[in-house]
Amino acid sequence: MSRMLLLGLAAGFVLATSPDAAEARKLRVPGVMRAVIGAPFALMRRGIPRVHPHTSRRDRTVRVALHTRAIEPATPERAAGRSASAYLEALGYALWPSEYKERFWSHGIGDLTARMFDGAGSGEARAKTPVRIAADGDVAAADSLDPACVTAAREGAAALLARIESLELSGRQRTALQDVRAAVMQTTADITDVTCSTEHPPTPAARLRRMKDELWAVRYAQTRVRPLLEAFLATLSETQDAALDKPIDAKAADNADPPSQQPAVPNDTAVAACGPQNAAALAWPARELRRALRPSAEQQARLERLRMTVLGMAQYLAKSCPAKIAATPLQRLDAANNRLRAMIYAATVLQSATNGVYACLDAGQQRRFSALQMR
Repeated sequence: MSRMLLLGLAAGFVLATSPDAAEARKLRVPGVMRAVIGAPFALMRRGIPRVHPHTSRRDRTVRVALHTRAIEPATPERAAGRSASAYLEALGYALWPSEYKERFWSHGIGDLTARMFDGAGSGEARAKTPVRIAADGDVAAADSLDPACVTAAREGAAALLARIESLELSGRQRTALQDVRAAVMQTTADITDVTCSTEHPPTPAARLRRMKDELWAVRYAQTRVRPLLEAFLATLSETQDAALDKPIDAKAADNADPPSQQPAVPNDTAVAACGPQNAAALAWPARELRRALRPSAEQQARLERLRMTVLGMAQYLAKSCPAKIAATPLQRLDAANNRLRAMIYAATVLQSATNGVYACLDAGQQRRFSALQMR
């Protein structure tokens, strides 16, 4: 084959340099030889075709992997929506623990891992219509807030306050409740400025940083409302205070045992509400990460370090679960605040570990790592 190639190249040289065109035509180069000779020159004329990185087989494989089932979140709700509702759930847990304990204490490591792997949230989770809260309380077009998220938060806050107002209150009690109402509605609006943003952070670490901002906003709101709620609760009689933990469903209230035969607050189920979060931490997307990143030994070590950090933070958050539900609304609100503080710390630690993984990846791996999502 090398002889034929050399012969072909020599013939081509003669054809190109012969001063007599007739003599050149007498040299008959076989069709195969013409192909051998012509191919290099054709490539030079047209350019050597290159595989585009966005259409490589590896990326096609990753694209398929990213749209298959990844790890399951702790609940079917998106992490951003759960963070937006945490404030009202904390207030609800303080006043009606029997109803809200499962909803509030389910916030934990599952929220953090769901936010890390939320690569498609900007296109799915939030509407793109910007809104603002006008002076009269109406939702109006403005910055980049999701109107559905804002409206849901406002309606949730109003429903919670209406439930308190359903108690038979005196004039002095209603005056104290008005202060609570104003603070709850204002802090809800402040929280939605953070939690209802339509801007979706592009990387896992940036999404965890956003979640920390949301949790800080919720904690700050609780701090503002607490003294006003304390002042209102101090005006309630024992009968009114006991009515706070009654079921909202009328049938449930009618069928319930008499107060003398049931505890005011069940004290043995608070830890159970935190339990599923540990299972969420164990559901690490190892297969999806391997298929998306094809990590080197060093990169795999960083991923394993991140997985162990998630497990460690799951154990840390489990320690913030109370052994029993506190007896008073303010004690329960304080317990909820401590839980949010623990989640902020866990998010900070995970953000650092996630940055460590991201820094050791190349540009293509970083893009695929950021695109991973939980279903």
